Amino acid sequence: MLYRLDNVSVADLSKMQTNLKHTILQIDKWDASYLWLFLNMMDLYSFSDLEGLMSSIFNHYKNDDNYTNSSLKILAGIVVKYVFICKQHDLVEVEMQKNLEFLDELSHDPAIFVEKLFGQYFKAELDHNEQLKKATSWFS
Repeated sequence: MLYRLDNVSVADLSKMQTNLKHTILQIDKWDASYLWLFLNMMDLYSFSDLEGLMSSIFNHYKNDDNYTNSSLKILAGIVVKYVFICKQHDLVEVEMQKNLEFLDELSHDPAIFVEKLFGQYFKAELDHNEQLKKATSWFS
């Protein structure tokens, strides 16, 4: 599915967005390409759609120690972005906690150091741990 954006109307853009969102909802097997696409489209979804998609991703990647470097990096980025979306909308802390636990369970690969640091910052916020929050706040 390839679109040119020259002289495209708002209605056409809306239709493309709907088609892309629908395509992602149909994915059964999440690979690095779909994860990357989803990471870049997360802001287009409602929270309830995101919640379902995150569950699907977790089910696929739970207990999988054979991540490729690219899928590990993208997966960690998706979790951080989702937690940030939850935080922006003052949404359920339980959902944030579940995602942060998933992030913690990912390998301690240096490739996802920044994502793990974001996770520690969000966890410190949830726990009202001002000392840890301050220690990890270089990016806030």
